[in-house]
Amino acid sequence: MQEIKRNIANRVLLLYGAVFLMAVVIMAKVVHLQTGGGAELRAKAKELILEKVEIKPMRGNILSADGRLLATTVPVYDVHMDLRAPGLTEKRFRRHLDSLAYCLASFFKDRSAGQYKQLLLLNFRKGNRYLPLAKRLYYKELEIIRKFPLLRDGPNKGGLIVTEHFQRIRPYNHLAQRLIGRVGGNRTAVGLEAAYNEYLEGRPGLRLMQKLAGGLMKPASDIYEKEPEAGCDIVTTLDIELQDVAETELLKKLMESNADHGCVVVMEVGTGDVKVMANLKKMADGSYAEALNYAISEAVEPGSTFKLMSLMAAMEDGLIKPTDSVQTGNGVWVISAQRKLSDVHGGHGKISVARAFEISSNVGVAKTVYNAYKNRPEKFLLRLKAFHLGEPLGVEIPTEARPVIMTHKGRLDPYSIIQKSIGYELMLTPLQILAFYNAVANNGVLLKPRFVREIRQKGRLIKQFPVVVLDSSLASPATLTAARQMLRGVVLNGTASALRSSPYAVAGKTGTAWVYQEGKGYTVDGVRKYRASFVGFFPADNPQYSCLVMITDPQGPLYYGGTLSAPVFKAVADRIYATAFHLHEPINRSLPHIADTNHPQVKTGRAFLTAAVLNRLNITNGFAQLGAEMVEAYFDVYRFRSRRKPLPEKGILPDLRGYSPRDAVALVEQVGGRPLLEGRGAVQEQLPPPGTPIRRFQTVKLKLG
Repeated sequence: MQEIKRNIANRVLLLYGAVFLMAVVIMAKVVHLQTGGGAELRAKAKELILEKVEIKPMRGNILSADGRLLATTVPVYDVHMDLRAPGLTEKRFRRHLDSLAYCLASFFKDRSAGQYKQLLLLNFRKGNRYLPLAKRLYYKELEIIRKFPLLRDGPNKGGLIVTEHFQRIRPYNHLAQRLIGRVGGNRTAVGLEAAYNEYLEGRPGLRLMQKLAGGLMKPASDIYEKEPEAGCDIVTTLDIELQDVAETELLKKLMESNADHGCVVVMEVGTGDVKVMANLKKMADGSYAEALNYAISEAVEPGSTFKLMSLMAAMEDGLIKPTDSVQTGNGVWVISAQRKLSDVHGGHGKISVARAFEISSNVGVAKTVYNAYKNRPEKFLLRLKAFHLGEPLGVEIPTEARPVIMTHKGRLDPYSIIQKSIGYELMLTPLQILAFYNAVANNGVLLKPRFVREIRQKGRLIKQFPVVVLDSSLASPATLTAARQMLRGVVLNGTASALRSSPYAVAGKTGTAWVYQEGKGYTVDGVRKYRASFVGFFPADNPQYSCLVMITDPQGPLYYGGTLSAPVFKAVADRIYATAFHLHEPINRSLPHIADTNHPQVKTGRAFLTAAVLNRLNITNGFAQLGAEMVEAYFDVYRFRSRRKPLPEKGILPDLRGYSPRDAVALVEQVGGRPLLEGRGAVQEQLPPPGTPIRRFQTVKLKLG
């Protein structure tokens, strides 16, 4: 009995001892944790913390009018390796280490296989759970990496961690770069990306992420808690082919003239759709790039292109007619002892208002408008405001510059009328100028420029943007008709005669303005800066497109709107005309199959030589019988016909325009002159002019083209 009690007592003591020992161990562990020995455990605990993280959705696309991608979002992938993945044993790791290092070195070519082996081994020993292997991989590259040793075994056995991101790209690179715009980052959001961000950005999703040491996170699973919703696509009005032509031609002229910057805008007359918006700026290294949307964001003094607005104001108020006369004198108008106004190319005496507009006479236009409004300057201001020239267009693109009509306490003085009539003391953006001209072409309907036609989500139409009319009747039909006739006259008989040869009728206005240099005036150290522009529409008799070209601060002698900006207008308009078959004249099928364009051009020359060439081409003609006579050939429906060209009088220089170089040289020598040829082709210009008496061996310059 005593023995039994002793055994029980020993067991109780043993139990108490075990409990005491356990308590001591627990206390020791608590002390160890409190004194810093638990840092490693706390780090492990942090790794087990899960958090729901917002996942950005795929951004919507920006499309051209014909559905081409202007901006799109593609997924890119970051690849990491968890070297403490549950199934990644040391044995498996070491067995595949060499082959994995070789594959990584062969693919990335940034380290040798030996260096990759050392990197992987070092991080395995450290137990790194998030070793970066690659960033911003495209899907095809990711698929290659997924087949590498170890990584092909997935996240559990191979430690593969893939994180998806989205990257914005523009398939056409720099084309319309500023108009397409950007969002995100530290820079200001601009362009269509900013204007339609609410449609493009989509709705974010949620994903469970695991926090790792060092503030890193990795996906806890491949399943989203909430799927992100992709953004909508916006279909713009832009024509990417025309955009390319406009930027190329603008770049040529900017480089040719070494100008600071320029822009081109094309609108569809009836809808206000912006088909082209190109902006180029000279950078520090001398190259050109899209740095600012000058067409929208830069308000400038327009110069002579504003003469249309000032004359239309006076016509609309019933104060003038295009047929009225104005005295330009010798081209200098002395306004006061301190002020005078001059014409660039001298005076033209007494001419009509329409003619003053065609030749862009500052004196003629300014006198006309001044005389109309000098006793009632406030009426001029009110008419300009009635034309909406003091209001922004309200386009969705951010940073539209506000137009300014400068006044003194809200009033105009008489001299201010003179300045404004020729495009100074007021500021408009290129797009605001073009919108006005577009309204003139559109029978007085002023439209808000449209950049986006519709919004689509996964191909389904969800919103359309209608044409927005800002004013259904900008001016009376009589004023609009007169304005269009004057604009046509500029091309036919005025400063834009270089566009006269186009196969379609053009109406427009040139502009050459001084550039005000902030705080310094228009002239600094005897030097002025210029702004050359041309704005117009075509076809003139049934306008379909309007276009503005503006080039700022060209260097050298080439700074007029007619010689610098008009050629860019023509190149863009030619491209439109070449592809817009509805603008072409219909074929008259009642005529023979052979059309005018199927026969060669024949230069003026001796009849028997012309006959020899046409006979060689099997083209019917009756020139041989005219022998050595000089003839001008022309095609008249069925066959070539001729007009006799009289032989030159002795000692008198004949009209050589249209002659071949060979015949022109012969005729010059026949009258005793010495010919000097420039260029190639037929004679375009000659100096001295036709009818000039020629001294023996006098030089006659013949410009060919």
